[in-house]
Amino acid sequence: MTDPSGTAGESDDSGDEKNVALNRALLREFLKEQVGFQFAIAVIDDDRAREDTVAELGRELTEEGIDWVVIDLRSLPEDVVLLSEIRHRLEPLAGRPAAVGVLGLEWHLDIASGGIRDTSTTLLANANFQRDAFPELCPVPLVLWATSLSLPALPKLIPDLWHWRVGTFDLCVDPPDTPWVDRLERMVPRPDEQWQAQPKEELRRRTELLRQVLEEIGPDGSLRRARLLIEFAEVTERAGENDQALVAAQEALEIATKTDETKLRASALGYVARLKAGRGFVDEALALHEERLGIYERLGDVRERAVTLGDIARLKAGRGFVDEALALHEEELAIYEELGDVRSRAVTLGDIARLKAGRGFVDEALALHEEILGIYERLGDARERAVTLGDIARLKADRGFVDEALALHEEILGIFSDLGEVRSRAVTLGDIARLKADRGFVDEALALYEEMLGIFSDLGEVRSRAVTLGDIARLKAGRGFVDEALALHEEMLGIFSDLGEVRSRAVTLGDIARLKADRGLVDEALALHEEELAIYEELREVRSRAVTLGDIARLKAGRGFVDEALALHEERLGIYERLGNLVGQANCRWSRAMLLLLKPDVGEEEVKTALDDLTFAYRTLGELGRVDGIAVVGFDLAQFLAAEGHSDAARELAGRSLKFFTQLGWTRQADDVREFLKSLLPS
Repeated sequence: MTDPSGTAGESDDSGDEKNVALNRALLREFLKEQVGFQFAIAVIDDDRAREDTVAELGRELTEEGIDWVVIDLRSLPEDVVLLSEIRHRLEPLAGRPAAVGVLGLEWHLDIASGGIRDTSTTLLANANFQRDAFPELCPVPLVLWATSLSLPALPKLIPDLWHWRVGTFDLCVDPPDTPWVDRLERMVPRPDEQWQAQPKEELRRRTELLRQVLEEIGPDGSLRRARLLIEFAEVTERAGENDQALVAAQEALEIATKTDETKLRASALGYVARLKAGRGFVDEALALHEERLGIYERLGDVRERAVTLGDIARLKAGRGFVDEALALHEEELAIYEELGDVRSRAVTLGDIARLKAGRGFVDEALALHEEILGIYERLGDARERAVTLGDIARLKADRGFVDEALALHEEILGIFSDLGEVRSRAVTLGDIARLKADRGFVDEALALYEEMLGIFSDLGEVRSRAVTLGDIARLKAGRGFVDEALALHEEMLGIFSDLGEVRSRAVTLGDIARLKADRGLVDEALALHEEELAIYEELREVRSRAVTLGDIARLKAGRGFVDEALALHEERLGIYERLGNLVGQANCRWSRAMLLLLKPDVGEEEVKTALDDLTFAYRTLGELGRVDGIAVVGFDLAQFLAAEGHSDAARELAGRSLKFFTQLGWTRQADDVREFLKSLLPS
């Protein structure tokens, strides 16, 4: 045992195996003493030796009729309260003899800076604050397992508990002059978790530290290297260095496979699968996750099984199998609720909310996201708070609250930039670009999309690159560059077909169909839209189905089937009213008005309905700041008013449309307005 006032490694004989054996025997005797609460520290640097020692102690204590309660903080949420967890584990023993060992303290420390890892991590501070309650709630021996690197920080972080300790048992077998990088056991990873995001500078420092350690030990095929590789994969993936992350994860997987380390293999499988999925190899990723799921089921690891169910669900949802994905997420949610894992429950609620929103249950989705936001704010989790704000912003934008949505996205962009989250920053740029484009700032939007495209290309993210190509293609088409747009969409269609992305393929079919229709190829366009509609009906995508019905209605009307087209618009309007989607309602009523006015036998009531619809659409789109809609509907309303003899009002509306068409770069429409203005009688 080391001097109670010192730290491990200070005594001359710390590397002496005889002293290690003696300290181990003393630790065993300490744990066997059943005289109420006693507190000690055990120091050991090698993680395999630590696992073996803990297991052996468990066998010896069991033979003495003592329950050995091991609490591994790496498998618990970061907001766990140590004393509460100890009480929770001891209560079922109903007073039987027991001893408690706590592992994983390193994950609540930042050894490099000598203190707490995140300001939001208060495990040790809470333990010190609750010191007076330990004798009552933990009436058995307690040992905290530390490393020689983490030990010097403990007197500063738990000063009162530190003075209560019986002693510090030094079980280190490394000599005192072992290079510090070889003892950096804080690098043992928490597999497959999305933990509190680190600020950009800390993330960079941690990445370089890991790189240095890996270079120091070399490709020795050790389990220690495999664990470091997994954390290196985690931090490099977060920094957007996906090539390095995948190489590291694959090496870790090879080591775990060769050494037959089942749990480590499962962890490495998860990293490889997620990185493969990002590259578009979804079938391969699903197979890896299924293998991983089987391992955790055999091990009886409930928590990691839940994490894997979530990974599989997200890939299933991307493929369009929303019912399967929802069922998996509900199963995952139930596990986290049973475990009391607040953070993981919030992540899963977010997945469910996004799928609900896609099904048209927007109020339900918003309520879930607001609940999630509250959880992350209480946890102080900046990254997940930003993700949730993004979900809320997108739903707000769909409801027409564009200024609110833009403000949220700008806030999110700042958070991800500070955190060094390259991919998340790119996604946010896309959200801002879409809203800018809707407001008519097309050049700004195109510049943002080009920046996104570069990021996704650098990351090797095939799917995300394809989605961004689609955004660029739609803006190019609006500017009249139809051949360019068609070429981009055809490239996308091939990518999504190869990836098995059913929903994304449907979206692309719709984009191609609209461009084909503009070229006069109506039969081709109708066939593509019907194929698209069938996919959305199978996926039960209510909102997307409504959009496609509108496309079909417009083509039907162009063929002269006005009653059919009107019926389709009525069906769409009902959907958008149920969804509370004001943009959709405005679009439907504008479409209905134009069809009513085109009828050869239009009656007075129908003319009144058309005027009401146009007025509603114009006013609504104006309130929402939708420049494209204001321009189009305003010009139609101007022509209607001119026909009714209201030239001054028509001129004012048409002038505004001309301004917005020019701003959007829609030259053909701008020329039409100019010709219309010339035709008006002078006021």
